[in-house]
Amino acid sequence: MHYGQLRRQIRPLPAGMLCALRADMGDLDPCHLRLHAAGPAVLWAPQSLVLLPADFLDRFDAGERRLVLQHESMHLRRGDALWSLLAELAAALLWFHPLAWLALPRLRLDQELACDERVLHQSPQDAARYARTLLHSTGSSTAPALIPWLAEPQLKERLSMIQHRRPGTLRRRIGFICLTTIMAGSVFVAQATTPPASDQQATADVDYNTRFQPRYPADAIKNKQEGTVVLSVLVGTDGTPRKIEAERGTNAAPSLVTAASEAAAQWRFSPGTRGGKPVESYARVPVKFSLDPLPPAPPQASPNS
Repeated sequence: MHYGQLRRQIRPLPAGMLCALRADMGDLDPCHLRLHAAGPAVLWAPQSLVLLPADFLDRFDAGERRLVLQHESMHLRRGDALWSLLAELAAALLWFHPLAWLALPRLRLDQELACDERVLHQSPQDAARYARTLLHSTGSSTAPALIPWLAEPQLKERLSMIQHRRPGTLRRRIGFICLTTIMAGSVFVAQATTPPASDQQATADVDYNTRFQPRYPADAIKNKQEGTVVLSVLVGTDGTPRKIEAERGTNAAPSLVTAASEAAAQWRFSPGTRGGKPVESYARVPVKFSLDPLPPAPPQASPNS
């Protein structure tokens, strides 16, 4: 439904705007460019499209526009829009498993880091400008089949990658293969432990809940506090949280528990059932806070997980 609305709202790029962007597009084919308020972003379609907002020329200067368009062009070359759509379909099939909704935002982040790395590999002298462009951008909310230029939860990791050593192509591919293997294997374990259809526990609405990522508290970042908050959520028959508590033994700072609980209060769930009828039941949801999602790359010998 949301995807259909996006497609209907897309407009051709005005001729004046297209002419002004010619010098910034590089090898990006103009036929991929469209006008939409959700941009800058890449949208999956039979021919993937780069969406630009109406104020794109005013929001970014010439150097920033070149970097943004170069980044979006990398998404097109890598086929990220299609891979993102396939990942969302896989997460929908694995809606009952916590790893599915944890893995989906990590995949999106890895796509952004990979495109950032490719852009900076081609233009290493633009690292400082690239970081400033990210800082001056307005974060976009994640929507199905849409890859925004910047989602706010990704900002810290992307700036950290620019400041420190960037992950190599081999490491990214190994990570993607491992993630795919874990998700494929976990479905069999989850199916073996899932209660019968007539008697089920509450489960998270993954597609909806990924829009409400917990914000990393500023004091926790300052104090370098990390950890996993395991929430026990009492879900009502209408699928809304009635009570949210951190499980005993959760070893995380109070601010992390608060951030996870505030995000969970906005989530939706599929209510538990008993005898085929919805009942109140608990859902167990782990929320991980990490300041260093990617391990440091190993030292490499000379001139480029």
